[in-house]
Amino acid sequence: MAPSRGLVGSRSRRNVAVLLRVLPAVLFVLLAIAIPIGLFLFRAIDNSEVHDNLPGTIAALSDWQGLDPLKERHYEALANDLRALGDGPRLYQVARQLNYHMAGYRSAVLKASEAVRKNGTGTARTLIEEADPAWRDHAIWRVIAREAGALTPFFVLAALDLEIDEYGVRNADPGRALYREVFSRTVWMSLLIAAACAILGYPLAYFLANSQSRLAALAIYAVLLPFWTSLLVRTLAWIVIFQKGGVAATTGKLMGFGSTSLLYSRSAVIIGMIHVMLPFMILSIYAVMRGIPSSYTRAAISLGASPMRAFLSVYLPQSMPGIGAGVMIVTILSLGFYLTPALLGSPNDQLISYFIAYFTNELVNWNMAAALAIWLLVFAGCLWLVVRQVGGK
Repeated sequence: MAPSRGLVGSRSRRNVAVLLRVLPAVLFVLLAIAIPIGLFLFRAIDNSEVHDNLPGTIAALSDWQGLDPLKERHYEALANDLRALGDGPRLYQVARQLNYHMAGYRSAVLKASEAVRKNGTGTARTLIEEADPAWRDHAIWRVIAREAGALTPFFVLAALDLEIDEYGVRNADPGRALYREVFSRTVWMSLLIAAACAILGYPLAYFLANSQSRLAALAIYAVLLPFWTSLLVRTLAWIVIFQKGGVAATTGKLMGFGSTSLLYSRSAVIIGMIHVMLPFMILSIYAVMRGIPSSYTRAAISLGASPMRAFLSVYLPQSMPGIGAGVMIVTILSLGFYLTPALLGSPNDQLISYFIAYFTNELVNWNMAAALAIWLLVFAGCLWLVVRQVGGK
């Protein structure tokens, strides 16, 4: 029997009401989070600064093969584009963008711009080449020809220590290769932190979920206490503990291990990150353990299983979703950790988030920062899939 019009209308109104309730939250997520992040990540492949500001030069080089002799029309096109840019911000944007592809390009562009804007005597070729002899080299022109499109893979490849030139994609020189090592360090340290938190957090979560003593109630407050303290304050506390003459060094000296400071070491970073991440692991496992009936374990023991076997065959498998959730949360959060490694670690202990912040705030190279962020998201997604498959959820 077909539903009545009144019933259909009531369902429609209810659906509209639900949509109106969630619409502000959806708009907030889109406008405040999704769209800004998307625009930032787009900078990894954005090449508009070259494509939009050197249109004449790009058009003149469209039929140039890269090894053919350069003609006067190529220099005229470049001179016209540089005159159109003037001495404004767009000129410096183009110079900076091209300098990422070849060292010395910024100086060559600025000198050529100054030369053609002075309207000196001679052809455009003479003015540009006398301004900077680098323009006599075909390599500097091949960069413009290669970066003619509105999009470029240059920064995405560079974030994995790959370079692109007229011969294709190749590995960067060992002296400039850096980011593969940093990504490897970031991934294995995140997995190490997750494993350590699981080992340390599981017994405490088991105690919290299965004990009725007053100590268990106090312990849950101790787990929650770090969330009420600033991350910066907690990290500064570790600096006091690890510094030369601090608590750790004094204790090690009394125990005969020497008085070496742990500050600015890999060990300090790992300990500090475990301290921050451990509550996330404990609460994830505890939430699942609270839903496991104790009667299951008692039933296994009553059927002849030892307490250890009952735990391993009955209780532990039921708590695995909590371990999987905790590992996923801790691993993904650790991938983007910045403050603790920056304050407690040496330059060789920094994770990829340090370089993202460095390119964003110090060098103002948003293209490279976005490219590193894209690969960080890719690795986080891959780890999420792996943990999800292993955890069975």
